[in-house]
Amino acid sequence: MLKVRDHYSVTLSWINEPGSTAAVHVIDFYLQPEHEKERVHILQLVQSQDAGSTELLRGYVREGMREN
Repeated sequence: MLKVRDHYSVTLSWINEPGSTAAVHVIDFYLQPEHEKERVHILQLVQSQDAGSTELLRGYVREGMREN
């Protein structure tokens, strides 16, 4: 479970779950300073409840996995 508390603080209670290594790499990718614009957009999408936001978030995950 990933719960956003503010722009830089997250609770990572799933760290020992299968696939968590990939998730950590994606998070690390978007925490890099050169990805601040994307990080801000991701945080806005997390607050949204619509299906379009979910699809965009999936795209960000795929991109983070591809790049990192």
